[in-house]
Amino acid sequence: MKKITVLFALFMMAFTYSAMADKLDEVINANIKAHGGEKVYKDMKSMYSEVELSMMGTSIPLKMWTLTPDKSRMEQSQGGQDVIVVTNGNICWVKVAGQVHDIPAEQITMIKNQNPFIEIIGNNPFINYKSKKTPIVYAGTEVVNGKNCDVVEIKQDSMMSMKWFIDQTTNLEVKYQIVINEPEGAEAEDSEEAASLKETMQPEFYITEWVTADGIKVPKTADMKVQGMSGTMTFKKVEFNKPVDAKLFEKEMPKQSK
Repeated sequence: MKKITVLFALFMMAFTYSAMADKLDEVINANIKAHGGEKVYKDMKSMYSEVELSMMGTSIPLKMWTLTPDKSRMEQSQGGQDVIVVTNGNICWVKVAGQVHDIPAEQITMIKNQNPFIEIIGNNPFINYKSKKTPIVYAGTEVVNGKNCDVVEIKQDSMMSMKWFIDQTTNLEVKYQIVINEPEGAEAEDSEEAASLKETMQPEFYITEWVTADGIKVPKTADMKVQGMSGTMTFKKVEFNKPVDAKLFEKEMPKQSK
């Protein structure tokens, strides 16, 4: 009898896993179709966008570029000071007040998540996720702003993941959320870091309007909450497959004094 019970439990676990995998495929395929279809993403070579970030009564213009598969650049201008953040494969650097600083490899994911739209729009993680072995799971359902949503979670590193809340009616995202998790078997120092990040670095983005650009459904406006502050991102322009100078992603070297 005990053997039969164990076999039944194993069968139910396998059945549940299979059902969740099927549900994940169903949600992802519907989402890709709602955005314009798999072909538009596979044909995508580059993206350029201009964004206005409004926060605490201040308007901050942003410019963003991506060049598939792994290059991105964001330029921000505020109070006469420019900030540039560039990722090129596993290399990331930031330029602030004319000074160029390397970003440690373990912080690159965190930097990207400060503005996840670069990755979401320009490099959709759902495309070929199985062959890429992207760690994605179906995480159940949740109601967001009165909309029934399927929740898909993408693990980005040992401590950080991103949740997509996808409207069951439109199959488009209602919300993105960065989630900080304590790594399994973490040392005390890592646990403290995770706790600190939870307090400050778990931004939420609520998509309030969508538009179509070059055949791809992209956000028009998004409300964001981060570090106890609220703001709105408005996408003024989004273009795909326009020529992008590869030099934009090259690291700037400090000028030699004469």
